[in-house]
Amino acid sequence: MKIGVDLDDVLLDCNTSLALFHNERYGTSYERKDILSWQLEHTWDCTPEEVIARVKEWYGSMEHLESRPVPGAIATVAKLAGVHELHVITSRPMNTKDLTHAWLDKHFPNQFEQVHLTSHFEPGTGSKAGICRKLGVSVLVEDSLLHARDVAAIGTTVLLLDCPWNQESVSGGIIRVSTWEDIFNFINSA
Repeated sequence: MKIGVDLDDVLLDCNTSLALFHNERYGTSYERKDILSWQLEHTWDCTPEEVIARVKEWYGSMEHLESRPVPGAIATVAKLAGVHELHVITSRPMNTKDLTHAWLDKHFPNQFEQVHLTSHFEPGTGSKAGICRKLGVSVLVEDSLLHARDVAAIGTTVLLLDCPWNQESVSGGIIRVSTWEDIFNFINSA
């Protein structure tokens, strides 16, 4: 089976790292649990343009470089990679390609067929749904409701990893999961 896996907050504990970075640079005291919207301007009380600039700054920071994997991801991905074809499908911008590969090589060496960057904030560079369709992905593991809904609309099953920012109700091919163990169990039962 071909499985797509998002990167930030599915493999890489992005919002914990991003909160540490933001607190250090901007004098705030956010924790992962405080991020209740994928649109960080609601949490950080700034403009969308400032969010993009701050996230770009985070990409080049030690906090990003030292980001930890999501609990359970390393062991589960290793088990899945032995049986399935795995692809990282992330909305990161193209200019993060090298550091994204370096982080994946450090924590998930030789586990993924390819890494696909959709550059969500750069119009015209593709979508996760388009990549899933092109590759023939059967299941996508995701944390964003925006991307989950788009991918589910093309008939791909989405396993939505439960996070503070995705608490709206789900349906139509989107299945909420709490842990990487839940993800493994769902895929093995399919």
